[in-house]
Amino acid sequence: MDYLERNYLPENFYGIPALIDYSNLGEMCTFKKGDPIILPGQYLKKLLLIIDGKVKVSRLSSSGREHFQYFAEKNAIINELFPSEDSPLQIIATRNTQTCMFTSGQLLQIISNDNTIALEILKGLSQKSNYFEEKLVERTYDTATTRICHLIRNLVLQVGVYEDGKCLIDIPLPQNYISQITGLHFITVCNVIKKLKNEKILGKDGKKLIVYDVEKLNKYLMLYEEE
Repeated sequence: MDYLERNYLPENFYGIPALIDYSNLGEMCTFKKGDPIILPGQYLKKLLLIIDGKVKVSRLSSSGREHFQYFAEKNAIINELFPSEDSPLQIIATRNTQTCMFTSGQLLQIISNDNTIALEILKGLSQKSNYFEEKLVERTYDTATTRICHLIRNLVLQVGVYEDGKCLIDIPLPQNYISQITGLHFITVCNVIKKLKNEKILGKDGKKLIVYDVEKLNKYLMLYEEE
């Protein structure tokens, strides 16, 4: 799953290592793997900097469903200065993690000492904003089948190995990971995968994913893109 995390699950965006030099001004915290850093209903109202470790950032919908957003590692910032009550933030440590939290007042103090950090923060937030704007367009206009077929076709191009006319993808691809990558509900993912299996496009050999007919996959993708 490391390959999928590195290539398909958003991580870190634009890190700001210079902020670590000002960690003495912020609130340092240490979390063990699995510890909640922020739970729904809690409001951080600060800028969170990852000093070391890794966290998973999610939002909860009004129905209570968790929507994965991204992973954050060393030097990443998570902006919760202005929290949203409509989609509460959830941050869970996926490794032993150390963080530093800065209030708006502390950030102003840091920027007054080094105004280049303001630009670095803007770069980080802008990159994150651009990424999710692109995802919004994709999820507004692409069908569930299109999103999953795009993922499989990309894996064919990047790591696929052809054997006896079939393409083998030797990467564990659990359906909960497909759900995270595509933003689709787990049940929707199951239904699309079942449909692709029934069409004799996909199959499995142990942990390997088999694409029986890459050309048919491409035609299937084009069909759904035209809908």
